[in-house]
Order: sequence, then structure tokens, then C-alpha cells
Amino acid sequence: MFKRSEEGGTTDEEILNVLRRSDEDVLGTSEIAEFLEVDGAQTRNRLNDLHDEDRVGTRKIGNTRIWVLGPEEPATVVHPEIASIQRVCRELSEIGRMVAICGAGAFVVGGVLLIAYLAVAIGEVSLGIVSAGKLAEIGLGLLAAGGVVSFLGGAVMASAYGIEGLAKRRNHTIS
Repeated sequence: MFKRSEEGGTTDEEILNVLRRSDEDVLGTSEIAEFLEVDGAQTRNRLNDLHDEDRVGTRKIGNTRIWVLGPEEPATVVHPEIASIQRVCRELSEIGRMVAICGAGAFVVGGVLLIAYLAVAIGEVSLGIVSAGKLAEIGLGLLAAGGVVSFLGGAVMASAYGIEGLAKRRNHTIS
């Protein structure tokens, strides 16, 4: 879950923790490399990867590239394993959100089919393609399935949120 360098040494979170521990708002590549006791080119490559993931921000002042924590990154030191748990929870929460949206879509389609069924049953509309009974059957099925899927997506989101909160509290006790 947390990436290590090719040599198996420094994790992303260890690099970010250098920025978190610093008394300065920004650090140069060489300062970060020196603290980690890692080659400057390797540090720059890893920082560029973190920048691509929006975990750090950067700009160039003269010949020096400076780095800051990304806006979504916590300002306090994060244990690497806790960070992995938090990242997975955020991903699960996003998946849960998408599942809930898909379920809501199925629910809406089911409702539309039931409205079509009512129009056919009242006799105001005639459908030669499908029977009124089949429309009701499909509509009710989609309503039920959509409701269940939306509920499950919400449950995944809530669980991920709760686990992420526990991980944050746990991080404060081990940092």
C-alpha cells in the first residue's frame, strides 16, 4: 500500500513526513534528500511522482525547486502504515459513492418503468413491445435492486469513513 523506493528504503510517507516535521513552510530537494540520506536525483524523482499524485506542490525559485505539502495532506506526522489505511479508506469511500450513485440510477429507472406501467394500465398509452405486467416486473426489480445497491454503497462509504477516523486517532498515539 505504501510505496518504497526501488531499493526498498524510503516510503512516500517518510518523504512527506520530512515536510511535516520541518520548521519551514517549504523545503528544497537537496534539503529533503539530506534529511533522508538519499541521493538528490532519486529524491527529485520521488517528489515528482508525489507531485503527479497531488500529494506535494512545487515551484521553482531561481535554480532551486521547492516543495510543500499538497492541500489534502495532513500537516502532522503520519505513520506510514496509518497513511496506507487512510488512503485505502478514501478509495473505498469513493467506490462506495459510485456504487450508491449507480444504485440510485437503477432506482430512478425502475420508477420510470413503473410510471410507464401505470400509464399502460390506465389505458392512456399502448406499448406493443412489452406487456404491462413485464414493465411492472422489471420496474419493481430495478427499484428493489437500486435501493439495495444504494444502501450498500452508503454502507461502504460510512464504514470507510469510520475506519479512517479510527486510523487518524490511532496515528496521534503512535506519532
